[in-house]
Amino acid sequence: MMFLTSVSSADWLDIPRGKGDTCIEPAEIMRKQHMQFLFHDRDLTMREGDRSIRHSLVDCVECHTQTSQQQEAIPINGSGQFCSVCHEAVSVKIDCFSCHAAVPDNLPGYSGSMSAILPGSVNAMMKKWAVIP
Repeated sequence: MMFLTSVSSADWLDIPRGKGDTCIEPAEIMRKQHMQFLFHDRDLTMREGDRSIRHSLVDCVECHTQTSQQQEAIPINGSGQFCSVCHEAVSVKIDCFSCHAAVPDNLPGYSGSMSAILPGSVNAMMKKWAVIP
């Protein structure tokens, strides 16, 4: 039986790389503290209205989403994708994408600036209620 004793030493995992040369923080820091960054920036955005945050989930999705051979987005939380690789290894459920979109809005099938934040059904509902254009 194998136990993952440290996510920071998870170099044996086959984690898809992002599109950029480097992440906004070193990998060791992101592996250990990504949830603290997301919670902190969620609070800044939702409670204080600050949209100029450093650790944006939207930016993570845009950088780390892979595309199929047909150039269609593969959800970042899909099996074998960036978020799911580590989360599956440590048996932690990813619930971010029950509200947030798992693909960026600049890939086929997604349009509008809010689609990277809101899943399709909520996005459609918000448009219906004229909350977003």
